[in-house]
Amino acid sequence: MNNRRGFLKNSAALGALSMVKPVFSQQLQRNNPSGYFNVHPFIEEHPEAVFIMKTDVDRLSNHPAKKEIGVRFARSVLVPSDNSGIPVTHMIPIKPNLTASMWDNDGFTLEYGHGIVTDPYFVEGMIESMKDLGLSSGQFYIREVNGPECFEPRMWTAMCQRTGADLRDLNTDVREMPKENVHWTDVPNPEIHEKIPHLWPINAPDTFYLNIGKFKCNMSGMTLSCKNHQGSIANKYQRFCQGSMALEKLNYEHLVPNVVKKMEDLYKRHLDQDFFLWDKGYDFYGFKNTSEIWCNRTLDNVSSTKMGLAIVEAISSREGCFHRGPNPPRHNTKGVTEARDFMTNFIMFGKDAVLVDNVGTWLGGHEPGNFGFFHIAMERNLSKVLDPRKVPVYLWEDGNATRIPLEKLTQTPIRANYIPKKEGDSNKGNVYYMYNEPFDYSAIAQGELEGSYKPGSRVLDKVRPGKNNPTVAIEYTTPDSDYARIDIFDVNGKYVDCILKGFVYKGPGCAVWNIENHPAGNYTYTFQTRNHEEKKDIVIRA
Repeated sequence: MNNRRGFLKNSAALGALSMVKPVFSQQLQRNNPSGYFNVHPFIEEHPEAVFIMKTDVDRLSNHPAKKEIGVRFARSVLVPSDNSGIPVTHMIPIKPNLTASMWDNDGFTLEYGHGIVTDPYFVEGMIESMKDLGLSSGQFYIREVNGPECFEPRMWTAMCQRTGADLRDLNTDVREMPKENVHWTDVPNPEIHEKIPHLWPINAPDTFYLNIGKFKCNMSGMTLSCKNHQGSIANKYQRFCQGSMALEKLNYEHLVPNVVKKMEDLYKRHLDQDFFLWDKGYDFYGFKNTSEIWCNRTLDNVSSTKMGLAIVEAISSREGCFHRGPNPPRHNTKGVTEARDFMTNFIMFGKDAVLVDNVGTWLGGHEPGNFGFFHIAMERNLSKVLDPRKVPVYLWEDGNATRIPLEKLTQTPIRANYIPKKEGDSNKGNVYYMYNEPFDYSAIAQGELEGSYKPGSRVLDKVRPGKNNPTVAIEYTTPDSDYARIDIFDVNGKYVDCILKGFVYKGPGCAVWNIENHPAGNYTYTFQTRNHEEKKDIVIRA
């Protein structure tokens, strides 16, 4: 065992961001006879956290690389379970972002669109990896109400043919749809809708729902998770951006009584409270009270849905709304200013869609405090915090979760056509800004997502190590930023491996030991910081 002097010397030499080495074998085929799987226990036990998995795809057309990222992601996030968890008989509805990407504009190529829709190759990798858990082709349901004309040119039809996933045009008026295609969901503490018609099997019993949005902007700010979930709703309900006109004229059922008057009063209150940009007197698309109505309809939808994971695919991203944007023409000969695609190269995910979007908005170069959506989420007690710096953020690498301050992450400024910031600017959404003005978060009463921490560690045994699960996940906690180390020893005290060595930031983290090449039996591990040391047991079953 390393003595403390050697531990400190070796750890200090690693530098501030030298952390956990990758340990997962990407070629491993998982066998899962138990019939259950789980979200990785560290993710499941930290619903307040947002995770970032960095990727390294070199170009939009490198489809095999994007598929491999989907495989890696799913294999590290969705893990075989022992005898409890999510049954492999569950249906898996998946909501990508496939909304009307203007594919038929003759000035734009079909390839010009990857930055606006969730990548089908990434999702294909996820599906194939989940099949290793024991799921079959017929259990996957791709659901999107908008833009069925985009399914084929954006390569989703072919992907579903390869994987066996169910994809169909469900863009029919909910009043005319077969009842078996709709699942009505009760909304807890509703502001707009008492019930919402989701596309079956979203929110149906015996499902595990994956919301896989896209890192891009639109007239609501950033799309991300919460707005992406909007397309999970049947036609005539899903158009959240049309304000009170939609509520008054589209014959919605199950509305909260006097909802239009209620939203008018809310709008006036926000003006009196000097909500950021509300004094411009602007509503999306020129419809009355759209800001309040869009935010509350979106939050009704999010609050009524149990998401297995809120995921944002950001291998690539787009600045601008659909094909129009703030950039000079590149893909058309008509002189139309364009949206622009970037290789942002990360996957963002978590259990809480509002927190994922809060951090994602910041990663897009905007300050979340400048967006009414996050204020209204706070008003409705659907989020405890407004300041993204209060959200625990982790780098995720093959099951290793490494705490990182938000400021250590790289922002990709993506201009949005949210609310005009200058008098006289068009309110039709064709002026693009960064909404990055400093926001005084101290003026807003916020809760806390984290408490005080005690030093310690534990084996996350919801997914026990054995022949069907090749990793041991060890959660460690430091009350302050410190140097830390985790070493593995066999039953005779012989050194086996080091799975953590370096500087760690305050709070919990997770280190993974790959047991693929180690025999069953009894092991121990030591967790050390400069002021703490402990020794605990690990048992690997045959």
